Amino acid sequence: MNRIRIASIALAAAVALAVPPAFATNIIDEWAGVKAPSPPPLKPVTLDAKTTALLMLDFMNQNCGKRPRCLATIPAMKKLLGEARDKKVAVVYSLIRNTTLADVLTDVAPRSGEPSVVSGPNKFLGTQLETILKDKGIDILIAYPF
Repeated sequence: MNRIRIASIALAAAVALAVPPAFATNIIDEWAGVKAPSPPPLKPVTLDAKTTALLMLDFMNQNCGKRPRCLATIPAMKKLLGEARDKKVAVVYSLIRNTTLADVLTDVAPRSGEPSVVSGPNKFLGTQLETILKDKGIDILIAYPF
């Protein structure tokens, strides 16, 4: 009986080792086979300037200024920023560590009185961002990180 059990276990192990797994061992192996979902349809929205804020996230010379994809967004961001300001939408900046407002790219630089926070990837963690937004009555955020 033991010989039959050992033979069965050995056969099962041999079959298991001979058959390739049904799944990839890492994401790179699966990458080409993954189908991205369709983008959602764009729809017009109406925002209340009193309860909306535009977050200008990390548009610094030290990072965005060195990344072509980020720099390519600056004309559109400049336009959006101008429209937000024209409609009296609150604008709040986030800065990367070891920078100041003077390091923000000129085309999207803050105006006097526009608040800012210095943060890592989580703009709320260890900053006054939540307080700034609550004090202004903000409940809708427009954010565009590059």
